[in-house]
Amino acid sequence: EWKKFPIYVLSGFAGTGKAQPLNCKVKIPSGWIDMGDIKPGDTVSCPDGSTSKVLDVYPQGIKEVFEVTFKDGRKTRCCDEHLWKLTSFRKTKTTDGNKATSYINEDVKSLADIRKCDYTSSRVGIPFITSSPEIDMSLPIHPYVIGVLLGDGSLTTSSAIYHNKDDEITKKIEGLGYRVNTTGEIKHTILGISKQLTTLDMHHKSPDKFVPPIYLNASHEQRLQLIQGLLDTDGYIDKNGCVSLTTTSERLKDDFIYLIRSIGGFAKSSYKAYNFYRDANGNKVVCKPSWNIYVRYINKTLLVSLTRHLEKITLSKEQYSDCNLKIANIQSVGHEECQCILIDHPDHLYITDDFIVTHNTFIAMYKALEDVLGSHRY
Repeated sequence: EWKKFPIYVLSGFAGTGKAQPLNCKVKIPSGWIDMGDIKPGDTVSCPDGSTSKVLDVYPQGIKEVFEVTFKDGRKTRCCDEHLWKLTSFRKTKTTDGNKATSYINEDVKSLADIRKCDYTSSRVGIPFITSSPEIDMSLPIHPYVIGVLLGDGSLTTSSAIYHNKDDEITKKIEGLGYRVNTTGEIKHTILGISKQLTTLDMHHKSPDKFVPPIYLNASHEQRLQLIQGLLDTDGYIDKNGCVSLTTTSERLKDDFIYLIRSIGGFAKSSYKAYNFYRDANGNKVVCKPSWNIYVRYINKTLLVSLTRHLEKITLSKEQYSDCNLKIANIQSVGHEECQCILIDHPDHLYITDDFIVTHNTFIAMYKALEDVLGSHRY
């Protein structure tokens, strides 16, 4: 039985107006595809780690397009009617006095509605991805070892050498089945992988290092292991548990940001043209220009494996703003040909440029009835 009351519904066809330009990227299990190349029946990746079939594609013609920029610099483009899932929350305290997060609202809004609001509010944002559907790949070298060599490796020769004083790193590499020859206190050579390093084209000086492309599309767990190798070596954990990585390679900077965003994290870089340190005699030694990448993640203990790093990370001090991605700016960037997609997923969410979570189109009549009737059942 239902309550007797009038129902007024504003309806529209699926695909009405909600769209992105044809060259925006959409995440699929094997990598990325242009929005304009998607066809009904294709499989796309969803932010909860599942996949979904594309039910239909709706060309929208030429539309005004807005660029949406987020707080960590990532950006994408869409039309004014395109839909976004927004989360807003408040900061609370647990019984032991530590900060906690209470979600108070989740809503789907068009970009036009978002632009009318205070979209730069510190409490409003879009969700991060939480997982990815990829399975473990067969990789030539374990991803943790790749991370260590990118962080502390000397790769200009055919040898696999890294310099680090943490015995814990060497023990972990040996525990993965590799033989390590240690010379002195900090020089370690990983035996038997020179051929694989050559195949992966990893013999470069520090400013030219990069993550081999096959590792960027490895499984969620394998990407985490590579991140651990990088942060165990070149990472820095401050007294407040904040995580950062410094590198002199612009490409490695971009690859590391890609990895962090791919697992649902926040990564923002800053450039330092002038760096120096003081040697044992107190003399200033000028270093190469570098990038510092600041990282936030809902569980930062997963990003490192060294005991001394883990001890510095206090989960109770996680900033509540880590829980969603804030919008920094929205601006019109002209007119482009656009289309939208309808996917077979209850959350209607897919992943676009820079691992940004956005909303597909949906049938307005069905959604309106679902909301109204669902809230008035006995």
